[in-house]
Amino acid sequence: MRHLPVWAASALLLAATGCGEGAAPADVASDPAGSDAPAAAQAAPAPGPLGAADQAALDDPCSLLSGAQVRQIVGRDDYDDGSPGDALGEGVGGGSSCQWMGPVFGVAAERPPIVSVVVIPPRDGRRWTESIRASPSAGCAQDAAPGAGPGAIFEECEGRRELPLYVPARALDLLVAIEVVPPATTESVRPMLVQLAEAAAAGLR
Repeated sequence: MRHLPVWAASALLLAATGCGEGAAPADVASDPAGSDAPAAAQAAPAPGPLGAADQAALDDPCSLLSGAQVRQIVGRDDYDDGSPGDALGEGVGGGSSCQWMGPVFGVAAERPPIVSVVVIPPRDGRRWTESIRASPSAGCAQDAAPGAGPGAIFEECEGRRELPLYVPARALDLLVAIEVVPPATTESVRPMLVQLAEAAAAGLR
């Protein structure tokens, strides 16, 4: 498996979470213009007990999506199978990660957008998604992603080329992100991102 040199979850995806230090807890998310927005989504369900399927996903996040699924959902035939990223405990929120990408050569507009999944365990009985909702970063806007299930949220941040979707799933949280490569926009990739999240969550069952 080839490791992704740039999109390691400890670097770019950590930025995608918007979990910068110093963000004060809030009941609402702030949009990039600085105005207050309604609460992003309904509260996520409490995490259930960690089962065998959850532990398997933490050990091997690449098992949640096949290369064929990513190719079908994104509509590109040049994706490889998933490449392991951070090991459990080293990724965002203490999770483990996997990335799907195509050829590394060529300009960004020619290669498929990078897809990434981080599988995050609860900490002290609290979901990572709820922590993100409670402490949004400046310059980021959160809003509900009802198609991805209760408590799921998008987080769009100024100056970032990827769009993350946080999804509570069983005992875990999934951070599913896709690189936004023009002419695509953060709005146009949302349905695709929801489909990727649904497929990844289904892999836990």
